[in-house]
Amino acid sequence: MLKSGAIFVTFRPTDEQVAAIAATARLFDAVIVVDNSPAPDAALRHRFSLPNVQFLENANRGGIAGAFNRGVEALLASGIDRVYFFDQDSAVPADYRQLMDEALDGAPEACMIGPKIYDINLRAFSPRYLVSRWTYRADPIPESANALIPCSFLISSGSVATRAALTACGPFREDYFIDDVDTEYCLRAAQLGVGVFINPRAVLNHAIGEREEHRFLGVRIRPSHHGALRRYYRCRNGISLSLRHARHSPAFLIHNQKRLAHEIIGVLLYERRKWKKLTAIGVGIIHGVMSRLGDLREIAPRFHQWLVG
Repeated sequence: MLKSGAIFVTFRPTDEQVAAIAATARLFDAVIVVDNSPAPDAALRHRFSLPNVQFLENANRGGIAGAFNRGVEALLASGIDRVYFFDQDSAVPADYRQLMDEALDGAPEACMIGPKIYDINLRAFSPRYLVSRWTYRADPIPESANALIPCSFLISSGSVATRAALTACGPFREDYFIDDVDTEYCLRAAQLGVGVFINPRAVLNHAIGEREEHRFLGVRIRPSHHGALRRYYRCRNGISLSLRHARHSPAFLIHNQKRLAHEIIGVLLYERRKWKKLTAIGVGIIHGVMSRLGDLREIAPRFHQWLVG
């Protein structure tokens, strides 16, 4: 019998989130809670003192990528065959593991599978993204779909990777810290022949910031209202990733430039703290082109302090 484990990444979680994680832990053979809060929390550690739960303090070392790596190392070392990834606010249905494990049973040995994502802000299902050398597509997922659907990208929350996939792909890139960590991993997986799929039978609610939808001159604009620091990482890593894959997929490079333009327009038209966010985007672009990656607290501490102030 194959064993499934889960990683929950926390950052100053609320009491409700801690309770939800503890309840979800019962669905899995083993759970690693990686706390990325800046300081150790003895009370939080005590609340996760459960039979199948291991609590690790990471202090945001390597960001979410570092937390994933600590969790994967621990689960694989304990003999887990399938690793699930969740955010601290993931609302995991009771039948979630069963639906995903059933999909894995009929999938390639080395694969990653994500759920059908329901965007609770937009009140709509996210599309299936497919990227090739010259095309970038976003296709709706049919309501009647039951079989696994090949795709190019997954959101890390709710996804599951087999031991063979994680071994083939190696660790997550900690120099990306947070944004596009999952996108980079999916692109790497595809290049290594690891399957990437959506399981349309499993649905997970998800929110990207406080995203909303507007129309400007007939063009759809979806500002996310993320803070300035996230704007920096999102733009820096997007530039870095698209430049690294430019020869393999010019379409992905073009798409990222469109995403960047969309980000700037959304901030200009609909968001607060425009100057700080636009500065974060500008510096992120420069650092992305220069491949100046890593934790901003280490590469530009004064700029980091200004962004979060």
